Amino acid sequence: MTQVWHKAKKMISICKIYCTFAAVLATGNTYYCATIGFFDGVHRGHQYVLSELSRVAKDEALKSLAVTFVQHPKTILTTDPVQLLTLPDERKVLLRQHCDEVLMLDFEAYRHYTARQFMEYLHSIGVRHLLLGYDNRFGSDKLTDIKQYEKIASEVGITLGRLGEETLKDTHISSTVIRQSLSQGEIEKANSLLGYSYTLRGEVVEGKHIGRRIGFPTANLLIPSEKLLPKQGVYSAVVTTEDGIKNKAILNIGTNPTVGSKQISIEAHILDFNGDLYGQILSIELHHYIREERMFDSLEQLRLQIKTDIQLC
Repeated sequence: MTQVWHKAKKMISICKIYCTFAAVLATGNTYYCATIGFFDGVHRGHQYVLSELSRVAKDEALKSLAVTFVQHPKTILTTDPVQLLTLPDERKVLLRQHCDEVLMLDFEAYRHYTARQFMEYLHSIGVRHLLLGYDNRFGSDKLTDIKQYEKIASEVGITLGRLGEETLKDTHISSTVIRQSLSQGEIEKANSLLGYSYTLRGEVVEGKHIGRRIGFPTANLLIPSEKLLPKQGVYSAVVTTEDGIKNKAILNIGTNPTVGSKQISIEAHILDFNGDLYGQILSIELHHYIREERMFDSLEQLRLQIKTDIQLC
């Protein structure tokens, strides 16, 4: 119950922050060129939309605005959980690299808005041009014809534009394709579609100290449950500490079958590093899938395999 309450308090706090920001937009004299989406991963397809958003905004003498949501709509509209490529704070940071402002809304508060109601809301906060991605839809009335959106937009006082699909070497770029690639251990493909290295962030917590016993101490990370974990196995990675120090690392995602554990853990052995990281938030960029996790007959065999893994970093 305590964990649920803390999560509820965090969501209330987040909603207060973003609702306050929306109020500031509504009372200001700034006008926007906006786009709407969940933008999970802020991948290269999203980046294409955001670059066009900035271009059109500049041409129209407007500020660029990305409108997104705290929760993935599917988690509200269906019972299916969605493992996220980027958590809300991560998405906001990535989006701010590509546009002037980010408005993150509580999806629950807007889920029943029709396309017209949502466009009226956007107009009320200063949106004057709306740029949609090739497959972008919004509104509880589930309109499918772009002409319907254009008609409503013109009546509300917004001009509307639509972009074509962005591909990479004939590969469709989507959050779903990236999730599938990560689940199959195809980290290079996922990174290529993202336009950056897939990153796990979490607090360093106490572990079982097995790595230390065999000469390879590890930082055990507590990753938020909503974050998508890639295929279990061993990865080459780069770890960044809170003070910005970067080091190569090998990362193991799995259950540590050699020591009889069944709980999934995320452990990083950081090369050329000696220090206390407990309580710190580490960022781990995944670069290459080295091998699957497997059970060894002894800790000595595991130690020798880790030595081989390090040579592949």
